Amino acid sequence: MSEFGRTERHESSREPKEIPIQDALEGRADLESASETELAQLAEKIELMILEVDPTLKPAYRQLLQKIRCLGAQYGAQYDDTLALASEYTVRSKSTEKTLRLQLQPIANYAELGHLGIEARTVDRSKSKAYLLCITDEEKGCWINLKFFKAVLADGSEVSVVYIADRYVIPQLRGEGLGSALLQVAEGIARGNQCSAITGVLVPENPGEAQALQRGMEKAGFSVTKKETGEVIAKKMLPY
Repeated sequence: MSEFGRTERHESSREPKEIPIQDALEGRADLESASETELAQLAEKIELMILEVDPTLKPAYRQLLQKIRCLGAQYGAQYDDTLALASEYTVRSKSTEKTLRLQLQPIANYAELGHLGIEARTVDRSKSKAYLLCITDEEKGCWINLKFFKAVLADGSEVSVVYIADRYVIPQLRGEGLGSALLQVAEGIARGNQCSAITGVLVPENPGEAQALQRGMEKAGFSVTKKETGEVIAKKMLPY
């Protein structure tokens, strides 16, 4: 396994400046030089915009958000040789092949374990590890973002889980199996790290796509259930 590329950045002591979304979309903003705080603020604004903009504009906002996530991951880039990870992954569809680069960032929130009935307060954080894995192609045409948890619980038991934080294929690349190939990458990482499960909340980009999204997950071996809260949870148990 090769070490992930590291970009050394340091949080500036200057006051954060607001980055206009349109400047970022049109390439006028120098995101590479932006501080971690400035990127976080921009990402928050884009996430709100995605909920409001015309559906035809969503792909451009999603691609920009993924670019920011990847830049943010570089801030926390940290190689961990206890994890079975590659620096690149290849996915293939009917007519294309994509090389995806992995970037890794330590995170501190274990809330997603709740989807497996594990309360975050029971995690011994001093002995546990959690990472955000951004796995995306250079053109931001498709990606899958995973949260990897290797948690030690208060009773001494251990659990390793992969949570699918985001999976996306731009409209012009859909219908050829890239979404399924991304799930295979996630499952390969989970199995390689002896995870007991892969899980995620299903959130369709548009309401009319909910059934197709569910069918795709079920075809990949996931069970899909709707909770009383309205959340739709996909889960695949992995015996090892």
